[in-house]
Amino acid sequence: MNKTDLLRSNCEILKESKDCRYFFFDSPSQTIIAEGEFAKIKCSPDQYNTKIVKEYLKRAQELGNENPIIVGAFQFDKTKNAKLFIPSEYKIYNRLDNKLSKSTVFNNFMNDVHIEPIPTPAEYIEGVRKGIEKIKTGGLEKVVLSRSLKIDTPKKIDSKQLLLKLLEGNSDGYTYSMDISDKNEVQNKEKILIGSSPELLISKKGINIISTPLAGSRPRKKDKLEDEEMARELLTSPKDLKEHNFVVEAIVNAIRPFCSEVNYSKKPSLLNTETMWHLSTEIQGKLLNPNVTSLELALALHPTPAVCGTKTDNAKQLIKEIEQFDRNFFTGMIGWCDMNGDGEWVVTIRCAELEENVIKIYAGAGIVKDSIPEEELAETNAKFQTMLNAIQSINKGAENNNA
Repeated sequence: MNKTDLLRSNCEILKESKDCRYFFFDSPSQTIIAEGEFAKIKCSPDQYNTKIVKEYLKRAQELGNENPIIVGAFQFDKTKNAKLFIPSEYKIYNRLDNKLSKSTVFNNFMNDVHIEPIPTPAEYIEGVRKGIEKIKTGGLEKVVLSRSLKIDTPKKIDSKQLLLKLLEGNSDGYTYSMDISDKNEVQNKEKILIGSSPELLISKKGINIISTPLAGSRPRKKDKLEDEEMARELLTSPKDLKEHNFVVEAIVNAIRPFCSEVNYSKKPSLLNTETMWHLSTEIQGKLLNPNVTSLELALALHPTPAVCGTKTDNAKQLIKEIEQFDRNFFTGMIGWCDMNGDGEWVVTIRCAELEENVIKIYAGAGIVKDSIPEEELAETNAKFQTMLNAIQSINKGAENNNA
């Protein structure tokens, strides 16, 4: 079974019920599709420790959920409400065929769209300048500043079709989709978080954990020689190497108290997506206590300097001062955790929030004292392309279908 067939056989059922919470999470090794809300997880973020998580799962098992897991997403500001639940049903598929059908008919998107940048490019550049000035005066070494595109479409985007296009273009990453609607609202509108992240925050299996932070980026080029030059430039850039090191050090320091050993390369490697080159470091650890959950580890890391900055509190404050919108689930995390504490959590980047005929997409760039504002703007433009390419593919399908 390929992923197209898988989604068709599962997602059609989900789409028919407005009251049916759903969750989709695809990694290089497996795919999880969950539906139904057996139990909602409600507690403050500082209470999501191993004991609480396992109590929820044990109680669900006692109530007839044979092998429960927790799935969901956290916002960038983890003090705000998370969307976590124990699904009524889920299936895990291993090593699915990533080749998607080319015959999918796309007919829910048209050319006539309105795009509003928040902030405007000029305002973003000015915000980056302010960030650089703050860094130079001390108190922090890096801040991540983001921007958004609000896209109004004449018709509602089909989130399932958008998910298919993301899977097709980013088969080596972590593609996800989740209903983040507030089911308690009387006039509730379906709201979907969807994206394809290249960044693994944490995975846990037994005593083994892995984190693969990304920091330092360059846009891909269509010309092969130019693309290779971009990669070489990134790998030798003092500015990007320094920015990357901030993130690696922070993650190593955060997981070390949980681990008997931590191993990682002192030099980053290159990771490429459809649209970007990234500096990447795989950090491996062995846990002192195998009962620690992947969720507790993820919350110990979140937010990393890759999406916030360093020092964290000062970077958060500067983000509040400069950014003109609420990030919501952008630069948060999404994933799952089972009865053994095993699971995977990824950083919610390269993402969008869909509500009726409005799409909000997000992108950010890491700012250090040597940053050039115009280059940081260009980096966010390049990062938008993951979602824009997927949306454009649906648009082309609609044009072909109407020709």
